[in-house]
Amino acid sequence: MSATTVTVAEEASALVLTISGPLDAEGGRLVHDAATAALDADGTQRVVEVDLRHAEPLTVDGLRALARCAEIGRIRFRFGAPATD
Repeated sequence: MSATTVTVAEEASALVLTISGPLDAEGGRLVHDAATAALDADGTQRVVEVDLRHAEPLTVDGLRALARCAEIGRIRFRFGAPATD
């Protein structure tokens, strides 16, 4: 079982999946499955944003899963330092 968690939030133009914990092979599959399910469930052309600012560590296998997400289209990524409230 992966220690990766996915939190879902709706914004005006995107469904945001916030990833916390490791983005390894198992976590990458979780992100890929959540992102594709969100696209399949949404009848509009809204995008899915995957917020990776709380994902740590990022492994090669996790990054490969992100590449598979990018191939689907309508999926964007947020990198960098976590936003402060």
